[in-house]
Amino acid sequence: MATQWSPAPYVSKQEWLLADGSIITSPEFEASSSGRRVRVVGETTSIGSRQVDTLIQATVDKMAASRGTTRLARVFPPADTDALAANAASAPLSVFEDALTLHLLRTQHGQRNDRGKSVAVWKYEAEGFAPLQAYVFVTLDQRYNETYYVQTHVIWRDTRASRVTDNGLYVYDGSLIQGMDLYRYGDEYKRLEEFLKRNPLPFPVDAKSYSGQMRTAVVKFAERCREVDALDEINLPLGDNFTSTPFKRTVSNYSASFNAELLDFVQTGPILERIKDNYQQLLQDFRTLGIVITDEITGGDLAQAINGKLTKIHAVVKANEDDDTGNSLDPHHTVAFDFATGTVVVNCGHADDLNETAEAWEIAKFKAEIAGELDVLLEYARAYRDPKEQARLKKIIKQRKVDLT
Repeated sequence: MATQWSPAPYVSKQEWLLADGSIITSPEFEASSSGRRVRVVGETTSIGSRQVDTLIQATVDKMAASRGTTRLARVFPPADTDALAANAASAPLSVFEDALTLHLLRTQHGQRNDRGKSVAVWKYEAEGFAPLQAYVFVTLDQRYNETYYVQTHVIWRDTRASRVTDNGLYVYDGSLIQGMDLYRYGDEYKRLEEFLKRNPLPFPVDAKSYSGQMRTAVVKFAERCREVDALDEINLPLGDNFTSTPFKRTVSNYSASFNAELLDFVQTGPILERIKDNYQQLLQDFRTLGIVITDEITGGDLAQAINGKLTKIHAVVKANEDDDTGNSLDPHHTVAFDFATGTVVVNCGHADDLNETAEAWEIAKFKAEIAGELDVLLEYARAYRDPKEQARLKKIIKQRKVDLT
């Protein structure tokens, strides 16, 4: 009895990009009554249902040969390729949707699992082969122990005929080229590596770490972003022969507002450098005027501040000294400067004799009990412990605090 064949709608259509730049769609398929065999409608040769992809590729090869060209790559929805590329660069998928911000300056990173990452991405299309996408990711990553990483990834489609995976990607980080069907010590890897040496990308591709140097890391991140953003195209290899192909930039999450955010952070560096250069002379001038700074800014504190740890910059000024005996006009007050928040705080160190204070308190309480005003006295004491001035000071410092971690 002859095999009965019927349409196989579960075999989804596939679009394929050919080496001449055209796109073709895979033909209709039909399956046997048992569902174990499939074939192209109109053909007599069938194949096991688990080998559908192999049959589709063979059919596409025949269609391409009839046009005098070859199969280059399967066409996938852009969103699918975006997701694969983001995963390969260890970047959140939201990088293609959310505005780019400097996450290092925020203690909360929202609901995304970005772990303090700021990821800039640029997308490209191969000239003449529009469905082929390429990506450049530049990542500023804050990790444990105040270590910061700046890393660049270049990612593009693997279009070798020998590949097994239709949606395979090359992932280049400056030291290794990774691919699902690319053998590290094989001939194709060596030829691809040689191509990248002969045709270096117009920006460094590497990974650098900066221990405790937030500002330096941000500066390097900003420099790399500007280098990549200045380019309208990059050249990457395609096909079995690794033909150099221009990829034109299409979109990016790197914007003028983010560039301004980086500059606002980075350009405080020259200001701190000037503080460092002039600080010793400033101390001498203070001493000449009789102003004594007790908490001096050390060279180590300045170095940390230049790298972004502004909480180290502070100073305390005592009152003028009358003579060398230590007697001053006002021994109880100091003025503290917090350069991280621009806050000036006056501290009162006045302390009465504890015995005198206790004795005065008992007398006041006795008088209040006799007059029936003890409740009023206790309420006053509670208010005295936290006067309005202290509450206002706490509020000001809280409002002006700058969190850079």
